[in-house]
Amino acid sequence: MIACTGRQPAPAATRALHRWCLFAMAGLGSVPTQADASIAEYVITVDADAPLVLRGSMRLQAGDTTVWPARHGNAGAFNEVRCSDGRPAETLQSGWQIPQGCQQVEWDVRTVDLNASPADATVPQTGHDPRQGFWLISEASALLRRSDESTGIAVRICASDDCRDSTPLVLPSANQPPLYAAIGARPSLVAQHVAMTIRIHGERPELPGIDEFPHALAETMVHWGDALGIPASRGIVYDWVWLPPAPDQPSGFYASAGFDTFVSQLVVSEDPEDQTPARLRSIIWTGAAHEAFHSVSGRLGADWPAWVNESLASYFALESARQRLDAADFAWIDRQYAHYPEAPPLLEAQRRYDAGDGSQRQHFYVVGVHFWRVVAENLDGVGSTQAKLAELIKQSRGFARVDLSDPIAIIRSIEGSGSGAVPLEALCLLDVDHCVGSPTGIAE
Repeated sequence: MIACTGRQPAPAATRALHRWCLFAMAGLGSVPTQADASIAEYVITVDADAPLVLRGSMRLQAGDTTVWPARHGNAGAFNEVRCSDGRPAETLQSGWQIPQGCQQVEWDVRTVDLNASPADATVPQTGHDPRQGFWLISEASALLRRSDESTGIAVRICASDDCRDSTPLVLPSANQPPLYAAIGARPSLVAQHVAMTIRIHGERPELPGIDEFPHALAETMVHWGDALGIPASRGIVYDWVWLPPAPDQPSGFYASAGFDTFVSQLVVSEDPEDQTPARLRSIIWTGAAHEAFHSVSGRLGADWPAWVNESLASYFALESARQRLDAADFAWIDRQYAHYPEAPPLLEAQRRYDAGDGSQRQHFYVVGVHFWRVVAENLDGVGSTQAKLAELIKQSRGFARVDLSDPIAIIRSIEGSGSGAVPLEALCLLDVDHCVGSPTGIAE
């Protein structure tokens, strides 16, 4: 879900380049339409007269006894969780006990000034940008849950007790992409392609051609949705929020994706080569496309482990860069994924990651891209490798019945789809213990 870059030593034959570290988003399950959402039961209010305080109200159902922060949020950030009749909720280790007979719970959250206290885009916080005139609502730091179900939300902006019409949102279920929402009437740019609208909030970098990216990204997202069998419905709005970085933040592109919003920052490297407009556009496009793929693929309802989630996002982002960037700029981006010295195979990296070694995540973006390239280049059918891989994902319903921790099951699933034999190299990139066997790559 998150993207960041930093500097690291390059292999001896190449210059030091940016290192991408794009973190996971669990993109899972279907989300109800706004027409299905009971928005009157869940209301978030932001007050233009007191912009750093957010207030929430949530109707309860029979049998509800506790509420808790969404997305494992910090309970300490929530003030005065209470019943609407004034009785306080009892604080528990990870949530609150609701007073008996309470039908509606209320809470307050103190937000941040996004200009005075720059937030990390990889862990977006709920805040207000007074210069650009918008609020960023981040699920983990602002919202409570009464269950893991999706639910509708009404967000209203008030000033001097005069409230505007509410903005309807959907709080996804706990195993879907998180909710980030940009609430404000003055986006700095609006781009539209067919069914997709992208609104830009915040101060974007001053780069030649940067204003073309939202239009191109909207087109790319619609194309991916169609290829994956998730055609975008009319009226979808996707928000791209730019946050000012902290003064001491290392160079790189930082971003975190939600279901229909992503948050980003750019910190320019001190290296003159990395400051060229073409180089910066390459970094921004590849990172933005990675996050956009997370948001699109999250509608599949596929419960992917991190290695699948991140490697597919990186693969499709690189393929989009191949189409959008100049050849020299794409080659520069592509070289970042060309070397993985002493990297473990993907399933071993996943096991180490699950055991708490976060450094293994980098292998998903590098080794994982090579895995899907090998697979895509050997798929039967017509069209680009990107189109053929998207068709495989679509036909398998996001590998719904495949044990994605079993290398043999993965290869057999791909070959069983009628896509032809998968080279042994792909199996080796998954698991060295099975890196022997028949010509199809399956150990006998």
